[in-house]
Amino acid sequence: MLKGRAQRYRALSDATNEAVFISEKGVCIEANHGATEMFGYDYDELIGIFGSDVIAPESKELVSKKMLSEHEKSYEAIAQRKDGTTFCAEICDKRTTFTGKDVRVTVVRGIDERKRYEEVLREYQERFKTLAEYAPFGLFIMKADRCFEYFNPEFTAIFGYGLDDLPDKDTWFEKAYPARKYRDRVRSVWNKDIIYDVNPGEVAVRTFTVRCKDGQNKMIRFKNVALGGGKQLLSYEDITAYDKAEKRLKRSEKRLHWLTSRLLTAQENERRRMSMELHDDLGQRLAVLKLQIHSVAESLRKDQTKPAAECDHILDHVAETIEYVRKISHELSPSAIHELGLHVALKHLFKEFSDHSDVRILVEMPDVDTLFSPETEVVLYRIFQEIMTNITRHAQAKTISIAIRKRKRRISFVVADDGVGFSTEEVAAAGPVDKGLGLVTMDERIRMIGGKLEISSRINNGTRIVFSVPTIQGSRKWKQ
Repeated sequence: MLKGRAQRYRALSDATNEAVFISEKGVCIEANHGATEMFGYDYDELIGIFGSDVIAPESKELVSKKMLSEHEKSYEAIAQRKDGTTFCAEICDKRTTFTGKDVRVTVVRGIDERKRYEEVLREYQERFKTLAEYAPFGLFIMKADRCFEYFNPEFTAIFGYGLDDLPDKDTWFEKAYPARKYRDRVRSVWNKDIIYDVNPGEVAVRTFTVRCKDGQNKMIRFKNVALGGGKQLLSYEDITAYDKAEKRLKRSEKRLHWLTSRLLTAQENERRRMSMELHDDLGQRLAVLKLQIHSVAESLRKDQTKPAAECDHILDHVAETIEYVRKISHELSPSAIHELGLHVALKHLFKEFSDHSDVRILVEMPDVDTLFSPETEVVLYRIFQEIMTNITRHAQAKTISIAIRKRKRRISFVVADDGVGFSTEEVAAAGPVDKGLGLVTMDERIRMIGGKLEISSRINNGTRIVFSVPTIQGSRKWKQ
């Protein structure tokens, strides 16, 4: 029985990526494969060492005390590999009985990556704090009970009020809108936005005249964001002086475009990283699993038909999962761009779209490889993905024509469909939320690569999308 338990322990402990040690009076008497991998020692080298021998000098005293005490809660320390390199580790000890001995089981988990994530989170929190404190517009956060949680310095600079003056939203209404009828109107609009119209993450923009603490009236543009959990984030912009407001708006737009560009770039990088992890890690793991199941099936006797059928069923499911992972990996970051170029990737995209819809696609596309940087190629691919998605969702088109042509040092792209169309005037007048994230993202991507989006459309008369993008300066000749 003891031998069976030991074998089960070995199987379980070797299946984990964590290092597992069993020690008696601080001396290691057993270790799993994860321990040899994590610390770089052979198994025989680990047996007989004291637990603190795999701990960096700065943490030895701490770990030694923990090992020889009754401590059973996890704690952090600096571990040290055989080659002298160190890493952050989370250590958890527990006393138990093993092969008739009172021992301590110690599990060590490497947490360098978690520490990096924590540092990134801390940096983002610091950036948000800096952004809020130095933002060129007033900000406040209101809790679900309508009491104010935070005013930034610009809010006080605009209105003259601090948290002591405005403990809650009702007090704000009384002081900011002293005229009862106007106050009731503002309250009605605000309640409508909060209760009915603004979902978490959405933005409502309003403009009202506000009475400041010094008695001065200012025209203020409000932006209200529902944060979820009943909280609200509101920004306030003084637009009394039109010129000042216009300049501020231009600066805000420039910052927004820069931030959006960085976010989209970061998003693309993260997509590619996730795609590679899915393909290289999960894909390989699934392939190994498939081989293992196949090996089990091969080892069955001929009369074991039921287990054999179950193995076949599992193999089919694993094969479907592998294909699904491959599909997700491709959608996250189409490998054709990096391996075969933009020209082949776009042809594949158009064919895939045509195969899964009733839409006929007419393409005029010379070879566009080598004309753009790799980053621009990915952005162009994403733009066409967005265009095709929008047509699928909204256009009800039967035919799409795509033309790509050279114009001096720029490449022009024209996409036209014979769908239901829409009112461009209504879209132009709409706010970012009403306009739709797809068009906003498409426009921003085109801006990122030096282009400008032009959309012409009429209801029941199709849509035409035109944009042009500069080629690499001094690029190779256009391939006919």
